[in-house]
Amino acid sequence: MDKTADVKREQEELERIRLDEERRRIENEKRERIEREKREAEERERQRLSNERRTRELQEMEQRRREEEKKEKERKRIEKLKVKAEKQRKELFQYKFGEKINIASFNGLNIADVTKLRIGVFGPTGSGKSCFINTCERAVKLTEKGSAPEQNAGAEGTVVLEDYLGGNLFFSLVDTRGFFNYSRDEKNEFQDILLGCIKPGDTIRRNPEDPGVDICSAEVPFSDRLHSIILVVKANDPRLQTGALGDYLGPVRQILRPIGWLLTPN
Repeated sequence: MDKTADVKREQEELERIRLDEERRRIENEKRERIEREKREAEERERQRLSNERRTRELQEMEQRRREEEKKEKERKRIEKLKVKAEKQRKELFQYKFGEKINIASFNGLNIADVTKLRIGVFGPTGSGKSCFINTCERAVKLTEKGSAPEQNAGAEGTVVLEDYLGGNLFFSLVDTRGFFNYSRDEKNEFQDILLGCIKPGDTIRRNPEDPGVDICSAEVPFSDRLHSIILVVKANDPRLQTGALGDYLGPVRQILRPIGWLLTPN
C-alpha cells in the first residue's frame, strides 16, 4: 500500500502543531516581556516617587532647620539688643552732667544751674521729628505711645516749642517747627531756639501776623539754651542720594561754628 499521502498528512499535522506551539511560545514570551517591562516601569516610577518624596522631605527638613536656626539667631540678636537697650536705658537714667563731655570744656560758662540737657530736634515738616521723639519716649519710658502730637499728611504738627522725655532723666528732647530751606527768618528762629530766646510753651512765630511771642535779644542762662541738636530728614529724601544735603545744612553750620558747635552727620 502507498502511504505517502498519510505520511504527508501526518507531517503537515506535526508542522501545524509545531507552528501553533511556536506561535503560543512567542505570544507567551511577548506577554511576559510586556508584563515584565510594565512591572519594571512601575517599580521605576515607585522608586522615582519615593526619591522625590525623600528629596522633598530632606528639603523640608533643611528648610525647617534653616528657619529654626534663623529664628534662634534672631531671638539671640533681639535678646542681646534688649540687654544692651536695658543697659543703655539705665545709663540714661543715671547720667550725670560731665560724663560724656568733660566739664572743663565749658570753661567761661556758668553751668552751676544746669539741671537738664536740652536737645533740639530740627528738620523739614513731615520728616518725622515728633515720631522720632515718640520712639525715644517709648524706648526709654517703656510706654505704648509717646506724648508728642504727630502731624497729619500735609500739615505741620508742631507750632509751639515743647520739651519732651524729661522727667527724672537728665535731658529732654525739644520738638520744633518744620524747617524748609533755612531762609533768613528760619535762621533767626533757629538761632533764637538754640540760644534759649524761644522757651518751651512759646509759639514759634514766623510772620509778623502770626500770634506769638516777641523774639528776645537778652542773654539767656546756659541752662535754658539748647545743648545739642538732632537734624531729622526722611530716609527717602532725594538730597541723601544726590549729596545736596551738605548744601542744605550749610546755613546750620554757619550758625553753629561761631559758637563752637560741630555738626556731625550720623
